[in-house]
Amino acid sequence: MGRERTFVSKDSSAIYPMTADCTGRRLPDREGFPTPVAFYTSRHFPPIRMGGDTNLDGSPDQTGEYEVRVMDNDHNTYQQVMDITMLALDLTEEQAYAVAWEVDHKGSCVVAIGPRDEAESVASIIRTIGIEVQVNLVAAGTA
Repeated sequence: MGRERTFVSKDSSAIYPMTADCTGRRLPDREGFPTPVAFYTSRHFPPIRMGGDTNLDGSPDQTGEYEVRVMDNDHNTYQQVMDITMLALDLTEEQAYAVAWEVDHKGSCVVAIGPRDEAESVASIIRTIGIEVQVNLVAAGTA
């Protein structure tokens, strides 16, 4: 009885307070609900930038960079994806959850960008759990 009653918006981007119970009776108005409560649907995992060459001015060299993209499947759990990305990329648990969420909800997640040898190394570690991992060349200036 003391719990807040809420419902999730159609696009799952916000939680709103309920105004009626399951019988259709209007619930009392509550103060403190001026706006919906946003939650995890807007999160985006920023890819880890792996080592690589730099230009003379110290900026990263964009040529020859590869992205490591983890693809969704129906077999691996959030925990498996979290554990392997924490191992492969030294992520925190929160970062690893963001990766698992993005893979699940968006179909894939770019987890790292860097030279091909490092990208292949990270991809091979992540592949050990049986999930598809792509290593794709990134167009210069888009990383």
